[in-house]
This record gives sequence, C-alpha cells and structure tokens, in this order.
Amino acid sequence: MTLGQNMGYFPISDDALKLIMIGLAFFWVGCLGGYFITHFKGENKRGRNYNIELDYKYLDLPMYIAAFLSLVASTILYSLALLRLGVSAFGTEKVAEVVGSGPLAHVRLMGYPAIMYFSLRFLNRRKFKYIFIVLLLLLSYFGSTVKYHVIMPVLATLFLIALLRPDKLVKVFVTCIVLVSIIFFVNYGWFFISASQTLTFANLQWIARHMIDYVVGGPIALGIFLDSLPEGLEDFSFSSILFPILPDAITSLFAEKPQIAWFVNINENGGVNNTGTLFWSLYFFLGWGGVVLWSIIVGSFTSWLFFFVKKKKNFVRVALLSHIMAILLLAFFGNYVNLWTPWEWAFWIVITPVIADILHGIRPPRSIEDNALIDGEVMNTFIEKR
Repeated sequence: MTLGQNMGYFPISDDALKLIMIGLAFFWVGCLGGYFITHFKGENKRGRNYNIELDYKYLDLPMYIAAFLSLVASTILYSLALLRLGVSAFGTEKVAEVVGSGPLAHVRLMGYPAIMYFSLRFLNRRKFKYIFIVLLLLLSYFGSTVKYHVIMPVLATLFLIALLRPDKLVKVFVTCIVLVSIIFFVNYGWFFISASQTLTFANLQWIARHMIDYVVGGPIALGIFLDSLPEGLEDFSFSSILFPILPDAITSLFAEKPQIAWFVNINENGGVNNTGTLFWSLYFFLGWGGVVLWSIIVGSFTSWLFFFVKKKKNFVRVALLSHIMAILLLAFFGNYVNLWTPWEWAFWIVITPVIADILHGIRPPRSIEDNALIDGEVMNTFIEKR
C-alpha cells in the first residue's frame, strides 16, 4: 500500500497514468523538435552576458505605474464589493465575481509582471520598498479568493529567479513553498472566520488536508473521470491516431459529449476535486488527436522560446518564458490554458517594452547606457531618435 493510500487517497488508475505519460511523451517529442529547429537555424548560440542592471532604469517607470494602477483598481473593486456584499461575503466567490468583472478588473491585472520585476529587484538591491510592493500586489490578488491568482505569479517568479539568479534558487524555493502554504491557510481561514466568527484547530486540519487534496487530486480525479466515460479510455494506436491527428481532434471537438459528474471524491475522507489535469480537458474535448497535437505544438514552442531567450535575454522575455512554465506546471493540477486571465497576464508582460518606449518618448532617459536593453534593440532605437 502506498503512502497516499495510507492517508486515505484512492490510487491513480492505470488509464490516468497512460494518458499522462503519452501526453508528456509527445510534449518531449515537441521539445526535441524545437531544439533541433533552433540548432538548425543557429539560434542556440549563446548571447552576450546579460546584466539585469541594464534593464532596471528602462523598466522602472512602467513597472511602478503598472503596480500603482493595479493597486488603485483593486482598492476600488474591493470597496465596491464591501459596499454591495458586506464584510461577511469576503472569502466567498461572490467577491471574486465583483472583483473579476468590468474594465477595472483588466487594469487590476496590469500588476502581474511587476510582481516578478520587483521580486528580482529586491534580490539585487535588498530595498524594503520592492518587497513591500510585491506583497501589496499579492495581497490584492489574494483577496479575490481565486487561489491560482496568487500561486501562478509566485511560481512564475520562482522560474524567473531560477533563470536569472540561480544562486538564490534554493532560498526562493523554500520561500515560495512557505508563501503558497500561507496563502491557502489565510484564504480558507478567512472563509471560516467570515462564516462562523471562529477558527478552530479542526478548521486548520481541514485546510491542511484540502491543500494536500489540491496537490494530488488532479491525477486521481483524472482516473475517475475516465472511468465515468461510457467507453472509458480509448486504445491509443500510432496507426489510427498519430497520422490523422488534426481530423481526429476536429471530429472529437464537435462530437456529442457524455454527461459526467464534475465533482468527484478523491479520498475516503470526503475530499472532492473537479480538475483532472489539462490532459483530461484535451482528451474529453479533442480526443487522442488533441492530446498529441497540443503536446507537440506546446512542447516545440516552449523549447524554441527557451533557446530564443537564451540567445537574446532580457527581463521581459525571461518573464514571459517563466509565466508559460508556471502555466504548464499548474496544468498538472488542472486546466488553466483555457482561462482568460493567464493570457491577459502574458499580454501585460509582452506590452511592457512598448509602454516603456512610449514613456521614455515623453520623458527621455538620462543616458542611453543606463536605459538600454541588453540585446541592443532599444539602444539602436535611441540612437536613431538622436
């Protein structure tokens, strides 16, 4: 009997393991494809040494503005939620509905890249103001009661530091584990306090158990979801699946879907889960063709992006890669790819240099050298303007 079964968790089914392993195998095939493409084109050549200091003064102004606007939008939205719903509603999904709707909800998401940026700033400069901004932004996302709104930026920051400051990785990794655990306890602790005005030891035990459920529940629920399908998991065949990948995915997309229970028990203690990893969503809606096609495409793109960032490294590119890696890691727990928020966060990361160009056009930098990005693109822009 495994450790999980001793704790009362149901075993991961063979079908679930089969689906996950095949999906990961084709993701690896895609990564190999991206690797060979970049080597064939010569894009794997190491770029010049990266100095994050060259990014700092260039990005400081847009990051401060993004953090300020995000916090102002969050303050307004939470104030509206307080007026409409009252204090007792905080910690419930009703608050998330108010905070996550309307134009201000999009402005609120602007602060995402600033979390990664000022975390890196803090590691390099050790100024309290940087970590203070990070904590304020995380707190503003935490209040929506949507856990991944805080977990995803924490994971993305961890990947960012692993790529830019590997010497700090162990310390930051431990900090992230502690921070995510605190997020869980505070999130659900506030819910219990709002509901009953008390927080008992039994409540804390439930929160700890639920945190474990969140980590291990995806693969377990995947097996239960597959068993609930009328035909179960279809046999995977290279001859019947691999070659007509796209037609198979299109056919599966428009096929009638069976009715299944989306909340299932994952242990003997009544723990429930409604996420069966990203591979469940791919298989349920797109069949084996979708699993194979998605895994190859995303693997190739991630591999290409890694080598592109390796050659032309700057904060924005590394932040985008770190964000995508965070999405893929969370895919092991549930499907975050089809949610709008992660991709809007990616948009704010990508648009940051454009905003910086506009701001520096209004207020020219003090010197070209202090404000140039490492790959020379912004340096050339400034030279042309002069």
